[in-house]
Amino acid sequence: MLIPKWVTTTLFITGVGIHSYKLGFSGAINSLAGALSFAIFVFILCRLPGLINPNAIKRLGGGDYKLALGCGAWVGQENVWILMAIYTYLYALIKIVQYLLSIKRSGGRIIGNLVADLKAEVYGYGTPHREAFAPYLAAPFLLTMYALEFYNWRWF
Repeated sequence: MLIPKWVTTTLFITGVGIHSYKLGFSGAINSLAGALSFAIFVFILCRLPGLINPNAIKRLGGGDYKLALGCGAWVGQENVWILMAIYTYLYALIKIVQYLLSIKRSGGRIIGNLVADLKAEVYGYGTPHREAFAPYLAAPFLLTMYALEFYNWRWF
């Protein structure tokens, strides 16, 4: 499923705009730094197999990176670490649950499945498939914004 360009563009522009409105030029720089930090973080985490081996299966599209830019722009550089932490924990939790469900479906071959999945990831065999990463990006963003509001942290 494609993420519409107007969603990601609006998210990025409003994130930079609200920081600029509240804090001036330094707010815009803060927002842009947060956007770049989170997008680079997502790129590194999700493309590690591709950085090891260029033939590895790639899962992220351009819309996912634009969504990461928009989320980082809203949170800003000061609080992007919260977004990164929530993203990492939530992504790991979802992947562990998916893996355990796949083990249950395959009849309990734990080690064989793990080795086969790692080989397919690193060496690039297997069937390439695209995965919807928007939920992995949007859920941590919403949880971060809620945490910033709930704990009265300064987010702009």
